[in-house]
Amino acid sequence: MKSDYGKFSDQYMHYTSDENPTDLELRLGRTPALAALGSLQGKCVLDFGCGPATNSRRLVKSGARVIGFDADPIVIKKARQQDTQGDYRVYRGLLAKELGGVCIDCILMSFSYCVIPDREVRYILRDMRKILGEGGKLVIIEPNQEKAHGVQYKSLHYHRKEGVQTGDFVDVTLGTGKNAILLHDDIYRRHCDYRQLLEEAGFKIQKMEEPTPDKVWGDEWELVRKYPPFLLIVAT
Repeated sequence: MKSDYGKFSDQYMHYTSDENPTDLELRLGRTPALAALGSLQGKCVLDFGCGPATNSRRLVKSGARVIGFDADPIVIKKARQQDTQGDYRVYRGLLAKELGGVCIDCILMSFSYCVIPDREVRYILRDMRKILGEGGKLVIIEPNQEKAHGVQYKSLHYHRKEGVQTGDFVDVTLGTGKNAILLHDDIYRRHCDYRQLLEEAGFKIQKMEEPTPDKVWGDEWELVRKYPPFLLIVAT
């Protein structure tokens, strides 16, 4: 999971700020993912890889009870500072046990799946399948490495790696200037790799799509239309 993000928590909060209108993660990543969760009034949502509560706070505003997990204690501390009433916990590898029988209606994985190796992600997905209630859904938003590998957007760069294969670590730069973050632990996966891992865990994929800018956003988004940066997956 986002084990290194604690070092960059302040820069990451700037990058994912809802006040940053050029933020690809906000407009084509987090916003479509939250919309895919549907009506959340009165529901219990697990925000897995919650980071500094960026999504969790929006989920709470939508009427959900949110339980946030992250593997990095520094990030969880930051999440608790950002949302003093929230339920944020350090992930230690046993979701079902740590939740203590709480029924989860929805699970959100927002740019967290991409830093978990296959062996671990298989275990996590099986655990999620067990805790997800009847009719519940898993929503995943991920880097779209299959289509965008090597592409440099204004505030996001998927660095090219020659001969890249499924499971390889690839570099990603988030943001620009003094707030730029260079990450080394993103994992290259194709669409079929996501499908295989999810189906192995017992999930059925309902939707797999690449959010793209509306034409009214203007011509400056043409590169993003040609190479969609994110992949949205909804599974039950």
